[in-house]
Amino acid sequence: MKKMFEVSFLLGIEIIFGALVLFPFYMANEAAVPLTEYFVLVFPAGMAFIILLIRFREKGKVLFFF
Repeated sequence: MKKMFEVSFLLGIEIIFGALVLFPFYMANEAAVPLTEYFVLVFPAGMAFIILLIRFREKGKVLFFF
């Protein structure tokens, strides 16, 4: 359970980092950053990743990649 929390925590950090990577591209164009659309897309993917980890352990990472 502790390892799953660590992986989920790292996934959350990667999601936030992805949002921060989007900022310079949109700020250069002086456009609004579509964070809502980004999180709507990423949140279900993150939940699917966590469910695959719970169900298949280490194989869940490979299944999520496919």
